Amino acid sequence: MTRLRNFFKLFAIICLGFSFISAHAVLNLELKQGVRSALPIAIVPFESVESLPGELQVSTIVAHDLTYSGEFSVLTEKLPQTPHSIAEIQVSRWHGFAAQYVVVGSIASMGSDHYKVSVSLVNLYRESTDKVSPTSVVLTKVYTVEKNQLRRLGHQISDEVYYALLGTPGVFTSKIAYILVQPGKEPARPDYHLMVADYDGHNAQSAAASNQPMMSPAWSPDGRQVAFVSFQKTLPAIFIADILTGQLQQVTALAGINGAPAWSPDGKRIAFVSSKTGYAKLYEIDLQSQQIKQLTDGYSIDTEPCYMPNGKSVVFTSSRGGTPQVYKYNFANKSVERLTYTGDYNASPTVSPDGKQMAVLHKNASGFNIGVQQLDTDQFKVLTKDNEAESPKFAPNGKLILYATHTGNKHVLAIVSIDGQIHIVLPASEGNVQEPSWAGGANFLK
Repeated sequence: MTRLRNFFKLFAIICLGFSFISAHAVLNLELKQGVRSALPIAIVPFESVESLPGELQVSTIVAHDLTYSGEFSVLTEKLPQTPHSIAEIQVSRWHGFAAQYVVVGSIASMGSDHYKVSVSLVNLYRESTDKVSPTSVVLTKVYTVEKNQLRRLGHQISDEVYYALLGTPGVFTSKIAYILVQPGKEPARPDYHLMVADYDGHNAQSAAASNQPMMSPAWSPDGRQVAFVSFQKTLPAIFIADILTGQLQQVTALAGINGAPAWSPDGKRIAFVSSKTGYAKLYEIDLQSQQIKQLTDGYSIDTEPCYMPNGKSVVFTSSRGGTPQVYKYNFANKSVERLTYTGDYNASPTVSPDGKQMAVLHKNASGFNIGVQQLDTDQFKVLTKDNEAESPKFAPNGKLILYATHTGNKHVLAIVSIDGQIHIVLPASEGNVQEPSWAGGANFLK
């Protein structure tokens, strides 16, 4: 359900306890639909003198990442040759093969669980000779990492390749957060976890746990904290979890319900919803001074705020027009304007990092699906056919949208591209997953 619908359930939820633990459920990417004009690229298994487990095989990770992006046709089998460096590539042997580019590399042990990883990306179509010339080398890099960083390095290399060939940052080093619901000790009382994982569902960790519902995770701009709704008090409040330390901090204590947190672009403020006045209205808290100001008023339900990238306004869902639609609150003059007019139900707005597009939960005759609206022209397009979609969130590169949906009787996460051509499902190995949030990546490897 969306946070708008969740809002009405909060009155019955109490008593939350926390812990910082590992959870065993993982997400598994399944590419359901990709683009037809995908760029053909060969990934040669990296040479390694040491046998590494599958989850640390860098070339396998790169191949999976590029495949799941939907932008590449990844070739890993029946290759003309298996070179591990630029010098070993014989261009003539690749003539007639489908790949336009090839990724080669090697992993060398340096002792004490440290490795040197070399990787190169070569354009095979530029060569008329059998040897690769410098003009055909798209990128070549050497990394030194610890063993536990190899998987992260695979994602980093994927980002490097993606950017070099498409001119757009990848999302492979990014993190996602979501709520995992698992069977509890009592059948009628499941366990809830605030989960943080790599974009592909690996390295999932529980930052908070409870036998009562948890809702609305939202990443801070620096990717170090997650704000979410908890019920440690009698009525729900907003907490911040520090991902590195596991520490929790309560940031709201207004009377009534507090929910739907959203970070400002500078990370200094959080917009949220409170029923302090008896009606769900938008508020904003300054995290340093702890000062709170009310943004909207009236008798309507105002919820699900999302800052515009410039921080000058907030888009939100409101019932003030009779049905849920998206509006924009401008900080400068405190004015409110309506943004959505396509259909009778548009909610859960999320804005692309460049501020040009807004994704919403759109209800039509088929059900609830993800729609995207161009903010300069108001052009609107429905991207999904799930009919049970919820909680859309833009990827940090603005090319994909993460959302919750259903497969059979299971709650799962899914990804759709902004043109609707790429569709990926992330089912959990156990339990149900819902209410996702997508954070940016961090290129920390040298």
